Amino acid sequence: MVTAAAILPRKEGRQHGRPVPLSAGRWCRLEALTPAVHAGDLFASLSEERQGALWTYMTYGPFESALALHSHLERLRKLPDRDFHAIIEQESGLALGYLALVRRRASQSAVELGHVVFSPQLQGTRTATEAVFLVLCQVFEGEGRKRLEWRADCWNRKGILAAQRFGFRREALARQDSHYKGRNRDTWWLSILAREWPALKQLYRRWLAPENFDAAGRQRSCLSDLTIATLHPLNAKQLLGTRGAPTFGASSQMQVDLSPPAPPLYQQKPLSRGPAAMKEPRVNELGQPIGEPLPHWRPRPLPPRQPMEGTWCRLEPLDPDRHAESLFEAKSQDASGRNWTYLPVGPFPDFLSYRAWLEAVAAAEDPLFHSVLDSRSGRALGVASFLRLQPELGVIEVGHIHFSPALQKNRMATEAMYLMMRRVFDELGYRRYEWKCDALNAPSRQAATRLGFTYEGIFRQATIYKGRNRDTAWYSIIDKEWPEVRAAFEAWLEPANFDGEGQQKRSLASLRSAASSRPELTEL
Repeated sequence: MVTAAAILPRKEGRQHGRPVPLSAGRWCRLEALTPAVHAGDLFASLSEERQGALWTYMTYGPFESALALHSHLERLRKLPDRDFHAIIEQESGLALGYLALVRRRASQSAVELGHVVFSPQLQGTRTATEAVFLVLCQVFEGEGRKRLEWRADCWNRKGILAAQRFGFRREALARQDSHYKGRNRDTWWLSILAREWPALKQLYRRWLAPENFDAAGRQRSCLSDLTIATLHPLNAKQLLGTRGAPTFGASSQMQVDLSPPAPPLYQQKPLSRGPAAMKEPRVNELGQPIGEPLPHWRPRPLPPRQPMEGTWCRLEPLDPDRHAESLFEAKSQDASGRNWTYLPVGPFPDFLSYRAWLEAVAAAEDPLFHSVLDSRSGRALGVASFLRLQPELGVIEVGHIHFSPALQKNRMATEAMYLMMRRVFDELGYRRYEWKCDALNAPSRQAATRLGFTYEGIFRQATIYKGRNRDTAWYSIIDKEWPEVRAAFEAWLEPANFDGEGQQKRSLASLRSAASSRPELTEL
């Protein structure tokens, strides 16, 4: 049994029995987080911030005792797919903070830097910056990763600016993608890519050099001046404010080779992204902005394996025995195979291989595949699925959409999407419905916009498929938008909205409320 005395900071013999350092620099070293060794130091240093403000945007904390923190750290480090590191100040040998690498995805060569907890003694110091630098070295050089991610509550301005100071680039604002401590969270996603690391490493080395600090340890140049001006040139003035241009080194030394990201296919109107576009947030007792309350939230049920009935089409759980032949026949109309380009599988050379794939995916619960049937003929003409099911958060994605030429661009296809949305929001009570696609897949992005999804951003080097990189465009509809989106669908699907040739009289986009505050997108 661990006692409180056993985890108090030790004043002597601090190196005895300590974990072997994972990596070390001038100012700090990283050790595998060991609660029996580190919890006492951490509690003492974290307790210096007595109001608990540093825990506001964490999913846990604050802690009333060293023993409570010890127990929590023990639970954390037992979680799968997480490597926790204690940050040890070299001079004192004290553990002053911790961080973790989480969500390791070998198939995507990506990992996330999370659980970043810096004590007041650590915040704003070269020790903290060097700790992040050591992690970046581990990720890109030790593990050979292609992408490192950082997430932050959209109201956590300090966390977002810290990430940008460390070299992360903002990519997307995922609305209502999580909740914690009884409130909603809209999440900013940021990343660093492997191709950016050599230039970023050069900037870190310049900043961490001893000559960049005076005798009192004060920096002569700001890392944020270096990283923001170099890595974020388009919005450097806004982020740096009145602090001016970088002052460290000659201007010629600042010119590092950073390949710009690919230009977006779509442009969004200015005030539609980020906290500035949202309503005024509520604040806590510490004056910090926080998300809207969710006092009655409960985990939602999983989607059932039940049909969805419409006027023009019917969705049924995928049944290879009943659907395989008509699906293969319908998809064979795409002789060039272009409809498979942005899907992770296919095209299939013959019916047997296609049937085998259908049997494999039909047995899965996530993704949960459905066939889209023509209500008149009863023939299956396409498939779509619910995937990345997160009932505890109320988040679900629609994907693996493969509509045959006979289904594309007609009211059956639109109604199928409406029926799936209706199940998610009206029947199951989810908060967020996602659409993700290859950023180069213009037809899919246009379809998302037409259906009422809001563009959120592009995740660079998000995954790999068919031997090539994929930057992923994210879209969503959230529950408060659904009534407007639903009304437009129902008006569009009315028989009176079509002429004798089956052509629409009013577009789906025109039927959405003109008073909508959600952003519209225009193609470049």
